[in-house]
Amino acid sequence: SRVLLAAWQLPQRQLATPAQPAAAWGMADDVSTWEVDPNDLELLDLIGTGCTAEVYRGMLNGREVAVKQMDWDKTVLGMKEALAFDREVAIMSRICHEHLVRFIGMTSLQRPCRIVTEFCSGGCCFELLHNCEDIELEWSQQGKMCLDVALAMDYLHKFNPMIIHRDLKSLNLLLARPVLSGGD
Repeated sequence: SRVLLAAWQLPQRQLATPAQPAAAWGMADDVSTWEVDPNDLELLDLIGTGCTAEVYRGMLNGREVAVKQMDWDKTVLGMKEALAFDREVAIMSRICHEHLVRFIGMTSLQRPCRIVTEFCSGGCCFELLHNCEDIELEWSQQGKMCLDVALAMDYLHKFNPMIIHRDLKSLNLLLARPVLSGGD
């Protein structure tokens, strides 16, 4: 199974002015080209929670997706939060690597704001390492997983401008499909 790095937590750009967060990344300020019709999006299962958002398994036009939804009980959407959301969309829409979760779109015209990405059915590495006692990874699997993460980080660090993930941990390492014991 290939390991994908969730790029949910992206850095604040030091050189970006508050008025033009997306422009600093070589993007037009208008990220509306990635707008998804909320009526086409169906939230199914809650699969994760964070400080400011919840992540759901969902469906978009018959395709299984992951949906990051701002948790409005924890976050008030002010100018700073709106700019951070636009910056995250601007960055995620530009990155494309086989070991990074693929960005599909976003909903921002009505609340709550959401970011839509590919869904990784294998769960996260944390669960695999701590809660799957019946699965024993072979050295070749472990090496492949480490290489997948290293290649994703290398891509982000060589991006222009450089992207620093800031939250690399097993909870953010997603498995494209479930891992089987032995050679997967």
